[in-house]
Amino acid sequence: MSKRVWGFVVLLLVLISDQLTKMWIIDNIHSSSDYIHLTSFLSITHSKNPGVSFGLLAGVAPPWALSLLAGSVVLFLSYTFYRAKHWVVTLSLGAVIGGAIGNIIDRVRFGEVTDFIYLHYKPYVWPTFNIADIGVTVGAMVFLVHAIWKDVK
Repeated sequence: MSKRVWGFVVLLLVLISDQLTKMWIIDNIHSSSDYIHLTSFLSITHSKNPGVSFGLLAGVAPPWALSLLAGSVVLFLSYTFYRAKHWVVTLSLGAVIGGAIGNIIDRVRFGEVTDFIYLHYKPYVWPTFNIADIGVTVGAMVFLVHAIWKDVK
């Protein structure tokens, strides 16, 4: 299979797993005070995020503006994805695009994003996030590391 096909597979895996997990959370965990404790530092809960990844820009911009911004980024990244010469670029951008689309779907449907992964250790907590956020974050990190490593070689 071509590198674009693999990138598209990653995009679909991120998008579908994101939407399925969010559907399960919405159907089964009804408030942010409900927790499923998986380990001493990882819990599942149901929270609403009106901002972007990890709660950034919450209350600063309306959901339609965040969706428009994310949609513009997806269009640009899709062009970059299509023109990419290296398989690492297509895989990483597939993850970013899949995650961005997953959160756009939430903003369009609900006006906010469903988050549910809660990391905590004693007094330290990380903002609640979802599979789409993981796709965007990991994809962007892999893309940046590849860009830096490629330039160093």
